[in-house]
Amino acid sequence: MTLPYFEGGINYEKMSFFPKLVLKFMYIVLKKKKDKTEADSEMMSIFEKSSDKSSKEYIKPLLEYIKG
Repeated sequence: MTLPYFEGGINYEKMSFFPKLVLKFMYIVLKKKKDKTEADSEMMSIFEKSSDKSSKEYIKPLLEYIKG
């Protein structure tokens, strides 16, 4: 069985201080990195600001599996 992956997002407005600080620090470290990979750039875009990448479309395979 293949396990589904459900992408979510980041909401800085609802985070407490320490998790927000860690993510902002990671963003700064990636921003200063000289030879960025594609993965680095993707992480930077995720950590830059609050975002929601969830979609009801993503749960359809799980619902189909449950329904049998």
